[in-house]
Amino acid sequence: MKCSEETKRKISLAQKGKPRPWQHGRKITWADKIVATRRKNNSYLISEETRAKMRASGRIRKMPPMTDEHKKKLRESNKKTWSSIELRKRHGVIVKEVWSKMSPVAKSRWLKRVAKASRCLKKRKLSRETMLKLRRDPEWIRKSNEGKKGRPCWFKGKHHTIKTRIKISLVKKKSPLTKRGPDNPAWIDGKGYERRDERTTFQQTLEYRLFREGVFRRDDWTCQLCKKKGCQLCVDHIKSYKSHPDLRTNVENGRTLCTECHRKTPNYGRKEEYAKTIPTSN
Repeated sequence: MKCSEETKRKISLAQKGKPRPWQHGRKITWADKIVATRRKNNSYLISEETRAKMRASGRIRKMPPMTDEHKKKLRESNKKTWSSIELRKRHGVIVKEVWSKMSPVAKSRWLKRVAKASRCLKKRKLSRETMLKLRRDPEWIRKSNEGKKGRPCWFKGKHHTIKTRIKISLVKKKSPLTKRGPDNPAWIDGKGYERRDERTTFQQTLEYRLFREGVFRRDDWTCQLCKKKGCQLCVDHIKSYKSHPDLRTNVENGRTLCTECHRKTPNYGRKEEYAKTIPTSN
């Protein structure tokens, strides 16, 4: 239903001097009146002729492009500013106060603008080739590491859901950065799952459990290298588990080590196999 010009004039006279519904009792200032007149005259945009006159008079000055030194100073100041936890807390309190004072209409407009900006950012995705180039570029890696220094990890104390883990594994499988098969430096013969299952089942047998208990009792639950007691302990095979299957449950072939000392042993993590694949200089 369209209103006549007479009705519109009457409505405008009735609402003259009254605050709008979204202002919630806020007094009308001179700035609101200027905005209202500009809306009425549709004079928000400045014409090119007016801009040329303003430039000639010196009211509008074109800012020169920022130099690399200026950009570096800005980056350093931003790092110092946002690395302060107190400042972040204060900023969060201010944002909450402003949000609580905003009207529902203003909140909806703000959320729409944020959603639009996020959609624009999502569209600006880099290609796979560009990402591969950046990840291999040492300068890009150095800048990325410098930017992360001093910032707490946003994922600290959180855990991925099972659904998210499945998605991440599928993405990594399809990624060209994930080396699989003979291209992977840890590849032996493609029967890793069989070997792992065989070792896991063997470690769950009664014979292997008695072997572990016997080694721990003999060494009095103490690491044989650093002499620590009461920490996380494990049984190390002096002669490797893979090369000597007949000595796997021999107590004389085992010794008690803590996790830190166990990682330093030559048999841990197939270090011998890796050493064979590394070319030596003559």
